[in-house]
Amino acid sequence: MIAIPKELNNMLTFPKDKPVPILKKGANNTQKIIYADFITAFLSDKTCCRYEDDFFQPHKG
Repeated sequence: MIAIPKELNNMLTFPKDKPVPILKKGANNTQKIIYADFITAFLSDKTCCRYEDDFFQPHKG
């Protein structure tokens, strides 16, 4: 379980094939900045990323 900033309530999707939540397209600029800070902090925690080396690989869909 992860703590989500209240400003991002109902603005994230949680795909099962991705290691992090994804910001929805309707987010405003403030929410985008909060999301960027949130993801930066989330990724700095070494226990978060289950894909590790594959994290920055392009999505194959």
